[in-house]
Amino acid sequence: GAKRKEDFKKELAAKRSQLTQAQRRMEELDRLFKRLYEDNISGKINDSRFEKLSADYENEQTELTEKMQLLEQEIAQQEEEADSIEQFILRAKKYPNLQELTPAVLHDLVNRVYVSAPDKSSGQRVQDVHISLACIGFLPESIIAEMLTHTSKSRTA
Repeated sequence: GAKRKEDFKKELAAKRSQLTQAQRRMEELDRLFKRLYEDNISGKINDSRFEKLSADYENEQTELTEKMQLLEQEIAQQEEEADSIEQFILRAKKYPNLQELTPAVLHDLVNRVYVSAPDKSSGQRVQDVHISLACIGFLPESIIAEMLTHTSKSRTA
C-alpha cells in the first residue's frame, strides 16, 4: 500500500514536471519566433531561412500542444482516482472492527454486486462475482491479486 502510494506520487510529480517543461518550451518558442520574425523584417536572415525555421518552430509547438493536452488529461485522471480512493478509505475507516457485512455497511461501501450465470462445465458449479465498490468502482485485477497475496502472507506469518 505505502510503496504503491509512493510510486503513484512520484509518477504524478514526474508528469507535472514534464508539463511545466513543455509550457516553458512553448513560451521560449514564442520568443524565438518573434525574434526570428524581427530578424527577417530587418534583413538579418533571408526569407527561405525564415520559412524553414518558422516551420520547425510551428511543428515543435504542435507536438508540444498535443503532449501537454495528454499530460493534463493523465494528471487530472490520476488526481481523480486518488481522491476517489481517499474517499473510499475514509468510509471504510468508519468500520475498524468489521465482523459482518450488514445491509448498512454494504450500502455504504458497495455500489453493485454482479454475479455471472453458473458454469457447470468443470463438474462443479462455478460463478464469477464482481463487486463495484463505492467511490472507486471495480478494482483492477492487479490490485486484487496483490491484496490476496498480502492477506495470505499475513495469515501464515
